[in-house]
Formats: sequence, structure tokens, C-alpha cells
Amino acid sequence: MVQPQEPHFFQPLLPGFQTYLTIPIVFFSKHIQGKANGNTWTLTSDAMDQTWQVIRRREATHPRLEGVHLRHMTFE
Repeated sequence: MVQPQEPHFFQPLLPGFQTYLTIPIVFFSKHIQGKANGNTWTLTSDAMDQTWQVIRRREATHPRLEGVHLRHMTFE
């Protein structure tokens, strides 16, 4: 099986995705957590010139989205 060069996850767009998108906790723990200063991360999409702050609630991580459709995202 060919491994992707960049980490990714598939997330179905469920009702409510216009305001938040749940990032799987395993993906967050492996690829995001601890790789930024402090507890703030930024989500960037190559489809738009807009960024979103990522927040963490309990066992889920959510970037705040404002009525947008995302395809490719990176975290900083």
C-alpha cells in the first residue's frame, strides 16, 4: 500500500459542518498536538485565502468555520 506524503484524514460533512469540522483525535494527537507554541493552531485551506483558529473541546478538536467548503487544509 502506498503511503501518502502528507498526513490526511477523510471527514464526511455532517449537518453543522458550516460552523465546525471535527478533527479525529488520533490525527490531532499524532500530527498536530505539541507541534505549535501554546495551545493555538491555525487551519489554512488552499481553496481560500482565509484561516481559522482551531479549538479543542473535550475529546474532539474543531476549527471554527464560517460557511465554507474545504478540500485541502494544513495546520500551522
